[in-house]
Amino acid sequence: MAVAAYASLVSLSDVLDNVQHPSRRHRLHLDNEQIGACSKKFSSCKTFLNFIPKE
Repeated sequence: MAVAAYASLVSLSDVLDNVQHPSRRHRLHLDNEQIGACSKKFSSCKTFLNFIPKE
């Protein structure tokens, strides 16, 4: 289960990275502070999951 949670967090982190750095043709108006806060939380969760023993 930890592996699935980790994979989900990696995927969400990639999505947030793409939202923060959109291509020129896809301009989105988002709150960068909220996105940054989410990125930090996802990173913390990924770090925590790295310490869980793999089954």
